[in-house]
Amino acid sequence: MEEYSIEDNEELRKAIDDIRPSHFRNLLKLSIKYCDQRLNNFLSILMKRANKLQDISIKQCQTLEHLFDLNEFTPDNDGHDKYFTQIKALILIELHQVKCIWNKDPVGILGFENLQMVHIISCSSLDKLFTPSAAKKLSQLNELKLEACQMLQKVIDSGNIETIKFPTLNKVEFKSLSRLIHFYLYPLEFPQLRSLIIEKCPELEEFTTGFATTNASQITNDRSFSELNELKLDNCHKLVCAVSSKALHELKSLKKLIVSHCNTLELVFNIHDEISYHTNLLQHLDELILIDLPKLSYVINKKFVRFCESMQSLQVKQCKLLKWLPISLMLISIEISNCEALEKIMTTDKDEGTRGKNTFPKLKFVCLKNLTNLYSLFSFTSEFPSLEELKITNCPNLTNFVEESKELKDLSISTTSNVFFPNSLSLETLKMLYMKNQDFEKLWQNNCHSKSFYELEYLTLSNNNKLLNVISSNIIIRLNKLKKLTLEQCDVLTEIFYLEDDKPTGIIQELLPQLQELALSYLRSFTCIWNMEPSVSFFQNLMSLHIVHCGTLQSLFSISSTKNLQNLKSLKLCNCDKLEEVISIDNREDMTVSFPKMECLVLKDLPKLLSFHQQNGTIHLPNIQIVRARNIPRMKFFSVGIVITPLLRSIHVTFARKLWLGNLNETLSYISNNPGKFHFAELFGFPS
Repeated sequence: MEEYSIEDNEELRKAIDDIRPSHFRNLLKLSIKYCDQRLNNFLSILMKRANKLQDISIKQCQTLEHLFDLNEFTPDNDGHDKYFTQIKALILIELHQVKCIWNKDPVGILGFENLQMVHIISCSSLDKLFTPSAAKKLSQLNELKLEACQMLQKVIDSGNIETIKFPTLNKVEFKSLSRLIHFYLYPLEFPQLRSLIIEKCPELEEFTTGFATTNASQITNDRSFSELNELKLDNCHKLVCAVSSKALHELKSLKKLIVSHCNTLELVFNIHDEISYHTNLLQHLDELILIDLPKLSYVINKKFVRFCESMQSLQVKQCKLLKWLPISLMLISIEISNCEALEKIMTTDKDEGTRGKNTFPKLKFVCLKNLTNLYSLFSFTSEFPSLEELKITNCPNLTNFVEESKELKDLSISTTSNVFFPNSLSLETLKMLYMKNQDFEKLWQNNCHSKSFYELEYLTLSNNNKLLNVISSNIIIRLNKLKKLTLEQCDVLTEIFYLEDDKPTGIIQELLPQLQELALSYLRSFTCIWNMEPSVSFFQNLMSLHIVHCGTLQSLFSISSTKNLQNLKSLKLCNCDKLEEVISIDNREDMTVSFPKMECLVLKDLPKLLSFHQQNGTIHLPNIQIVRARNIPRMKFFSVGIVITPLLRSIHVTFARKLWLGNLNETLSYISNNPGKFHFAELFGFPS
């Protein structure tokens, strides 16, 4: 038999009672579950017989106190002096009474020379794992995973003051070890370690000398981490420093570093002595993530070094004491938020004051949020040939995307102080722009870089107290790919599009041909979409128009403009206190108005709305199926003329209440004349 599985006490009893001298001699894999009786006896039998055993898995055996009882064994017992010499994998899960793997030092008795993987999970009484003499034999150990062992304080028990080497250890995971203090008091060597993950080890004082330590001045053993590829430190609340000096030179393979929720960590990388500017540190680090480090003052405690020059992804959140941040020109993604003290972001591979260009050839995504002291983001020489997505929220001191040139500063001349994107900046690939809580008078200048913004698809501006209008004639002709425009909480904004004349610059046939969604909300001063209606077609693909809390808007469309809205599907008008009509009256003869694709119309909390259209004529709504109307007390009819709605069967008055009196005009008139009835029904859930 090569594989054997036992899953209850009855199976275990039969295995022991029926055992014969030949049994288990060729056993390779053993799995035991839910066994609480005579288990130590069975394991002792296996020690004497199963010398080919490679995998041991023991789960949920609640009375087992130690795995191997060595009291009855001596080196010469049964004609051999080592047991389990072929074991490669040891998995122990939910053995809550196990205090140790073996009940005395196994030196000379137990041979784990071929052990490659150890997984120990939820062994809540385990207080020690390896003795130094046993650890020294683990020359083939490749993977060590310890999780939820609440009593474990150290992985290797204290012994002689000597270095222990794990020549093949590739992966280490320590998770939810609430009392773990250290791996081993004395130096360790991990020449092949590639992944180190330490999570929820709040009492950890030192992983090994100078590495993940409470002593920021200690020097790391520089032979331990030359192959380390991934490092994660999370919820280790006593650590002050992640990596000290010598290891920085050895971390040539580190690609991913995550440090998070470490309450006392003051710096990530500590340099003790002077190093040459030409020394390239962490040259292969691709991804750096720093989250919720309330005491972090420095990522690295030297400003002018060649550091992380190949870094592609940077994420920094909730590091409230961090004042400056090094970045790489090779970045693809930057995400920084809730770092209240952060003032400056600076590149790591050039001296300050350089006259050369800082080109970010791969940068695609930038997200900045709640950086209340940030005043400098990129130098005036920066270029972004690949930037696609830019999000900036609540960075009040960041008034320009790139700094002004030194010449302008020296002359105390600021030509761009009220413009966020200066003329010199090219943003040829930008597709998404989101700006919130940023006060500037102009987002861009009319004469901005000739190649900028042609690829823009999504634009959101929120909570701006200076912006009067958004898009001028010279900008609008660039926005042929714009799909969604959102404006909200811009208190002084009066119109969206400002045209210098009725013929925008350039030979064009239509404006905003790809715009599908237009959302306007909480614009207190908003009066119109256009300062003057264009003479060319516009909004040909607009499908959704939502206007909410725009207090000074009186009318929305002219009759002539409705011909541009043939693809409009959803129109929502809510809380516009001065809106009197949706389609304004003109002096021409009665015209037919058609919205052939409109499916949903919402009219809500419009106290001055008189009608959708007050001029004779016909309104075609052939596909409308949903109309919601509430608190429109002055709206006595939908339109003076004929309204054609073949698919409409009701009007939603409340969430649960519908009403239909045969046609749209009569139904809206009844709702307007009986507002209290529907309000009472909505409040109390009664049928009206």
